[in-house]
Amino acid sequence: MREFLPQQSSLEPHLLILPVNFHTAWPILEKVIQNISPDALLMLGEKGSKHTTLETTARNRRCHKTGEIEIEKTGGKKLRTIFDVGRLALALQKKTLKKPRCVVSHDAGSYLCNFVYWKALAHHPELPAIFLHVPALSAENSQRETPNIVQQVNVLIDAMKKQLHRMQNKVAAQKQLTVPRQKAGRAKRKKES
Repeated sequence: MREFLPQQSSLEPHLLILPVNFHTAWPILEKVIQNISPDALLMLGEKGSKHTTLETTARNRRCHKTGEIEIEKTGGKKLRTIFDVGRLALALQKKTLKKPRCVVSHDAGSYLCNFVYWKALAHHPELPAIFLHVPALSAENSQRETPNIVQQVNVLIDAMKKQLHRMQNKVAAQKQLTVPRQKAGRAKRKKES
């Protein structure tokens, strides 16, 4: 496990809107990941449902005019986020004012959402990433749904920060347990020589 956060991380959010295009969406996101080296990645996409969906898994499949095809020939079948999605979902259920149902899903679909999720997990396995499907906005529901989505995103970001800090503390504790023992062992061997 790598150290996920710098010691004094500010976790500043950056917003990026990707084109709905298989050829350009990933290169744009990849370039931004390389340029800003984010501490975590929260991706959003619309889904035709009345609830939000936290996606645990991306599949190495995408829709194509001939049916579903592999995203990458060298990849496995599925990749999973390193976030504890159950805890993130619980935070969304507890801390949002209006209680829209939050569902945990193990299949991000076969369209662009799954595609960019797969690419992020495959090419940056050390980067904590999560995908949130939100209800599709329309002229009829946008005034009602937009404030709920904004609140859910803010709650999710706070929950992600807490998990990242726990990961950082766990890594730091592991380092403290292993490093002093190694030094002490070397010191003993030097004295015995």
